[in-house]
Formats: sequence, C-alpha cells, structure tokens
Amino acid sequence: MLVFVPTDVKLEVDQRRLFWPARLFYRKGEWGNHEELYQKWSVDMHLVQFTAHIGEADLMVLPYTVNDYVRFGYRDKIREYSQLCVHHQVRGYAGIAGDFGARYPEYKGLVYFRMGGFRSQLGPEYEGMPFALSDQLPVFSPGGFQPRPYQARPMVGFCGHATRGLFRLVQESGKFLFENVKRAFANPIRSDWEPVFLSAFQRASLLRSLEQHPGIETNFIYRARYRAGASTPAELHRTTQEYYANILSSDYILCVRGGGNFSVRLYETLMMGRIPVFVNTDCLLPFDQWVDWKKHVVWVEWHERGMLAEKVLAFHRTLDPYQFQSLQLLNRQLWERQLTMGGMFDYFRWRHEQAEV
Repeated sequence: MLVFVPTDVKLEVDQRRLFWPARLFYRKGEWGNHEELYQKWSVDMHLVQFTAHIGEADLMVLPYTVNDYVRFGYRDKIREYSQLCVHHQVRGYAGIAGDFGARYPEYKGLVYFRMGGFRSQLGPEYEGMPFALSDQLPVFSPGGFQPRPYQARPMVGFCGHATRGLFRLVQESGKFLFENVKRAFANPIRSDWEPVFLSAFQRASLLRSLEQHPGIETNFIYRARYRAGASTPAELHRTTQEYYANILSSDYILCVRGGGNFSVRLYETLMMGRIPVFVNTDCLLPFDQWVDWKKHVVWVEWHERGMLAEKVLAFHRTLDPYQFQSLQLLNRQLWERQLTMGGMFDYFRWRHEQAEV
C-alpha cells in the first residue's frame, strides 16, 4: 500500500502534533521511509510505503491536523487536497485534534479522524481514532501478559480524577463556558455547542455506586486533580506506576469520558489486557465497522448508569473461568493488532479493499 503525504506546506508545530499515521514517515525534517520508525511503530515495511507521487498512491494522509491548517491560515489547502484525492480517485485521511468536538468544513475526498465529538451529530465522513500509546505492558508486567483468574465477585478498578469538590465543579464548568464563548464569537449561529459534562463529579458518583454494591469488589484510587497534581519527574513516575498497577490488579476498569467526549483509559485498559466498563456518552469509537466493540467491553449507555453495578455483574456472570481469561487475551490482541499504528494502516487497507469490491 503506497501512501502519499502532501509536503508542500510546512507548519511550525511540534512533531507530536502531526496526524498520527503521518508520524511513520517523518524524521528530522525529512519525509520518507525510515526503517527505525517502522520498527518503533511495529509496522511492516513490505506492506506500507511512503510515496512522493500521488499518481501511484493508494491513499493520501494529511501531515498536519485540520486544526493547524485552519489556525495557520491554510484552510483552502484542505479543499485543494480533497480535490486532488477526487481527481486521482484515492481516499484522503485527515486528523482533528483536541478535546472538544468543533466541526470543520467537509469535503468529498476526505475522511476526518478524531477522538472528541458526538457520534449522533457526525456523518460517515467522521471516524473515531485510537489514542497513540507506546506499549506499557512490558514495562509494568515484565513477565508478559498475565490474565487475572476468575472470581465470583468481580474486581472493578479505577485510578484517576474523581471528586465532588466545589472548586473542581466550578473549574470544569468554566472550561466549557470558555469554549462556547470562543465559538459564539467565531460563529454565533453555529449548531455545534459543547454541552457541559462535569467528568470528575460524574466519575465520583459512578464509583460510589459501585462501592455500595455488595456483589462487587472495588479497587479505587481517587485523585482530586489530574495525575494527582504531579509536576516533577519523580511524581510523574510514581503516579504512572500507581495507575498501571491499578489496572493490572483489577478485572474490570471503569472508563468514562473526561473533558472531551472520549476515554484514553479505554485504550490503556485494552493494552494491559483487562476489560473496560465503557460508559457510552455518544462516543465516536475507532473502526466501528471493523471492531465489534460490545464483544470486548461491558457496554453501559449513559442513561443506564443507574444500573452500572448490575450491568457489570450480569456481564461477569455470562463468563466461565476460561472465557474470562480468554477475553482478557482477546482485548490485549485487539489493542496490539487493531488500535496501534499498524492497525491504523490495516484499517486503511481494509477500507481500500472494501471500496474496490
């Protein structure tokens, strides 16, 4: 599969702000096929190759996020790239960064990948994108993947920002107010306002409901601030160790959105081979035509949150000890094979093949 990346525009942005698939081809200011990057991202060089000529490409990947093209005054370039895709009959892929789900101009030749946003408000030209993670399992489980044994009472874990404190409520509300004021100044008749969601408060409420249920064991670490306010390398290292130790010592992990309408914890849980309890707030999950998400998680719709503990127990009781451990392995494999950089290009290939049928 040959991938064309348009490089006629050069934006002064941190390399980490590049659209995730484009990072495979960029090293020290040069675009191309760099063997060390293929090794870093575990992508097969025989299956994916950069090309500087769109005429021979199977698809196009925009190097920068749509946010940055717009921010630096290159909005028209997005339309130009879309027209180029249509002319050469290739699919173009672009990324939208950030927590919030603002909409951008839509063009026939492009598919937008994003994490934030609401599925019911977005058309088929928008797709969910997994969070870019380096593999932490070898770091925190040096012996390799170790499934948890089945027990009658499931252990639900969580380590993170969850509090009912008044200060945090006001702070979180202020973030949404500020975002919507910015949008009002840009376009007061727009329809994509960001609804207020007090994530720390809602998480704390859900955790308390699990703690109060006699059929569930809990393994919770409440943080009053993100990463417990860690600011030094030593504090960051300690809180990271605590975070992943909490996942590994639990059967299930509560995964509910944060400031943006997505959960990074969902991907971290799958990476570590545990089972997410995914509270769906109209999320845009990655590859939902390719991945049967409900086979990998305890799926709880937001309006069902009052039955959270019962949902976890009902799911757990459908599994025997073998199925329970098998699901943990399947979740680890889902992350390895489909939610990594290699998986992203496999999905592009799958879409390309579907279009040819």
